[in-house]
Amino acid sequence: GTLELKDYDKNVWGKDGFDLMKTTDLIGTTWVWLETTLADESEIQADSKWSFSIAFKERGELGLTTDCNKVQAEYKTNGIDEIKVTPGAMTLMACEDSREVDFLKELSNVESFLIEGSTLRLTLKDEAGTMTFTKQ
Repeated sequence: GTLELKDYDKNVWGKDGFDLMKTTDLIGTTWVWLETTLADESEIQADSKWSFSIAFKERGELGLTTDCNKVQAEYKTNGIDEIKVTPGAMTLMACEDSREVDFLKELSNVESFLIEGSTLRLTLKDEAGTMTFTKQ
């Protein structure tokens, strides 16, 4: 079935209304980090194509994998395009020359998301940059 809202606050729900698919497309998918493009157009590349990933789970749980650590995290979304990621407990393996610190710092500063086919883009606060992921 379809739920249609005829009268809603566009400032709260966006010009297209509430789209449940935006959030459900995140859940159950593992996304692999490709790069982050910063506001000055410089790029931070993942060390290895398959080393860094995020997996959105139900109830706001998020599993993160770096090149040698696993991180439990939480996320909150408004179901439209806003998202906040809060990293939590982490294994403590040492990773020499890793991008792990960059990856976790950037995730902590995410404010919105956009899914385009098999690509997930996470926009950093204050238009500082965009993290790009692909479906695994």
